[in-house]
Amino acid sequence: MKTSSCFCFSLLLFSLSLFGSEKKPNLILIMSDDMGYECVRANGGTSFQTPHLDELASTGARFTHCYSQPLCTPSRVKIMTGMSNFRNYVQFGVLDRKQTTFAHLLKKEGYTTCIVGKWQLGKQIDSPQHFGFDESCLWQHTRAARDQGKDTRYPNPHLEINGQPKDYNNGEYGPDVVTDYLCDFIERNRDRPFLGYYPMILPHDPFRPTPDSENPKSKDGNSNYQDMVAYVDKMVGKIVSKLDELGLRENTLVLFTCDNGTSGAIKSELHGKIVQGGKRQMTDAGTHVPLIANWPKTIPGKQVKEELVDFSDFLPTLLDAAKSPLPTNLTLDGQSFLPQITGKQGSPRKWAHCFYRVKGEGGKFQQWARTQRYKLYTTGKFFDVSQDRLEKNPLQKLDTDQKRIQEMLKGVLHQFSDSYQPEDEKKGLLPDAPPTVCKPADRNLFKGNNFSQWTKLNGQPVGKGWTITDGVVFRKGGEKDIITKEKFRDFSLSFQWKISAAGNSGIKYRTRGNLGLEYQILDDANHRDNKIPSHRAGSLYDLVPAPENKPIRAVGEWNHGKIVAMANVIEHWMNGKKVISVFWGTKEWQDVFGKSKYKDQKGFGSWEGPILLQDHNDPVWFKELHISRL
Repeated sequence: MKTSSCFCFSLLLFSLSLFGSEKKPNLILIMSDDMGYECVRANGGTSFQTPHLDELASTGARFTHCYSQPLCTPSRVKIMTGMSNFRNYVQFGVLDRKQTTFAHLLKKEGYTTCIVGKWQLGKQIDSPQHFGFDESCLWQHTRAARDQGKDTRYPNPHLEINGQPKDYNNGEYGPDVVTDYLCDFIERNRDRPFLGYYPMILPHDPFRPTPDSENPKSKDGNSNYQDMVAYVDKMVGKIVSKLDELGLRENTLVLFTCDNGTSGAIKSELHGKIVQGGKRQMTDAGTHVPLIANWPKTIPGKQVKEELVDFSDFLPTLLDAAKSPLPTNLTLDGQSFLPQITGKQGSPRKWAHCFYRVKGEGGKFQQWARTQRYKLYTTGKFFDVSQDRLEKNPLQKLDTDQKRIQEMLKGVLHQFSDSYQPEDEKKGLLPDAPPTVCKPADRNLFKGNNFSQWTKLNGQPVGKGWTITDGVVFRKGGEKDIITKEKFRDFSLSFQWKISAAGNSGIKYRTRGNLGLEYQILDDANHRDNKIPSHRAGSLYDLVPAPENKPIRAVGEWNHGKIVAMANVIEHWMNGKKVISVFWGTKEWQDVFGKSKYKDQKGFGSWEGPILLQDHNDPVWFKELHISRL
């Protein structure tokens, strides 16, 4: 009886463990090489045959507004790291070895990882493994693209498997070899969650016949390119068939996209119009790419999504699918697009961004921010891309809605630039545009209803002069300023505050010691400092005054405040209205700074430092302090 009871109990525990351990989904990300939006028939591209991709689109979701970088390396860096090239692009053919990729993050979540296809991101033998891939079968890893004048990617390819050279000399076709390796990887890892990343070799030039071409000696580049796109589709079909064969389809997310637009040598038809490829260009011809997402029983079919997708969004989407948290130690620019295609309430991005260095390290860069319809460059040129795909005619006279969108996009460009200098505007303060920051979930600085994230300026624990009750922080006196243990530079901080009659306080940031930029908190009506405009509530203290018509509430009532500090952008908000908008480092800033009491503080306003709550010997209350790193 005792033995039987132990056996039953053990069986019950085993059954419960199986029931509670849901298998993580498998992840396949395929990215073709030089194949723009017009190359998928489901998108309206009538020059190409893509039945497998069309089927994935029909039974899943197809996006009409996915935007890449104009060239391969910039796109590969962005898609793998979830960051704008503004943050981490080094030069063509290189991924900075300090970067964290989606493979790193998924390995930590128990995934086995594999990359096949084209590498071109660093010639160190351990490069793929260094960036988180357990296995690799790659072209252009440590070896050049050509050998004795001949291209080495298509017939009789020169590849490297897990860093070891492997030459094929019996008519093998490179795309078949790497695809078969990925299918074998899938089969070997069918019982564990896996990531398969396939940056394809096809259909990059040279435009040569494929094994399926009717004329194996054809020299017609356009015709050969069409055959190569068909072979891309065939390789996608082979991978999907392997997943079906192994019974893995319903637990596998398949994503298909492309690294940039089609080669400029190729002309094709899209929605009845002839379009020419524009690889390397910042227009839609160089950056508008296909995106298809398929996951049976998870992503409903026949979805055509008009939401924007930026290449930085793939990393968060893969982690979202894996039910894995976003890392808190990285500055990510992407956000998951999975919710809006799985029937959940998503938060589609309002803009996409492209930072592109034209000629590699040290070269001139270009930059735009865009919505589905409008695009703004750092030069100030503003286009309606829906009517002007190749951007020949910048808009001149703007209606009210166009002006609103232009101002919003200016705010985006400020986040990713040292300066925004339109040709027809002087350098100066930022426009009154809402912040449009793509950020991770915020953090409560008083989580747990205590001061565990705070100290005095001298590092000692917060004393009895500051109290916290039911989330409300009260400075009753005698303890001086308190600071966060953690330092911040680029962040968004939202908070609520109220001040006593004739009271004075503030929130300082980008601090060193007790010096720093300050969101002033004041009873404007009764405090003696009310005669100095830059000392009134909401002002950037002693530097820039808040406007007279700011929406401040009466003494004793809660006000909602927000501080945004991102690169050179400084914003103060009060009760839903932006009251301060400053571009740090401009001539206007220097003029104001030179007249302030901080003028001898080198680098003032650009430091990284703790958030500081100020003790000015007056009662003040704070609550709901939530911060997000930007």
